Amino acid sequence: MYGLYTPEALTFNPCTVLETSRFQDFRCQPIHCTSIGDSTTTATWPATLPNPLSSSYPGPVEDSISRTMSHPKFVWNIDGSSNIRLQRAGCGGILRDEEMNCKTLFAERFDEVYTSSVTEVFAFFLAMKITQSMIKEGKLPEQLRLEIRTDFQPLAMFIRGENNFSKPKERDLAEKGYNILSSLTTDWEATQVTRSSNFVADLLAGNAHELGNITYDNLPEIIENEIENEKISDWDESERTYEYMYQKKTELKERLGEPVEMK
Repeated sequence: MYGLYTPEALTFNPCTVLETSRFQDFRCQPIHCTSIGDSTTTATWPATLPNPLSSSYPGPVEDSISRTMSHPKFVWNIDGSSNIRLQRAGCGGILRDEEMNCKTLFAERFDEVYTSSVTEVFAFFLAMKITQSMIKEGKLPEQLRLEIRTDFQPLAMFIRGENNFSKPKERDLAEKGYNILSSLTTDWEATQVTRSSNFVADLLAGNAHELGNITYDNLPEIIENEIENEKISDWDESERTYEYMYQKKTELKERLGEPVEMK
């Protein structure tokens, strides 16, 4: 199965857990795990990962978790959009901190009309490239926690190591994005969210052709209001019904002079 590494020397043991890598085989070294009864079974532990059973392990698991949790958390909401009939495709995303303050956002138009799934994965790749650049420029801390939120289930599953893309374009972009992500932090998660939760990214992606090189300083009022709504502690997401989202998307497209059509 994709993403799993099973050494032939591994002796099955119900208390053995194998950590996996997506793009390279681990160099494995033996450890011992005592199962039920007095028998001792040989299993493996990836040499590229810290071994909690080793004397060189940096400390108790609780200490490691505590140190990691002290790192600031940032959240990407990303989305893609493709309209074959109108010959338009794009993607967008917004990065926020734990207080929901916008750190950056993007709306990327494509000259080629990619499929919807390609635009979704492209958004992930671009978000990771932007994060990498912001860390290098000192706009984000080097030690951070990162969450990627998407309404595209195959992408969330890929990032979590639960599946792979069968088509070369999606697979290539997804693997490139994952390689960047894993080089930036060891503390990350991928979450599948509802379309209403992802509405800001949806607006950015769906209007990428008109928004161009968007920044927070020149945001259309409709998008800015949606961002501000999400910062309100008692904001109710259920207010974003299909009819509400259609109305807002229609208003934005009309103001931008873009053809009105739901994704």
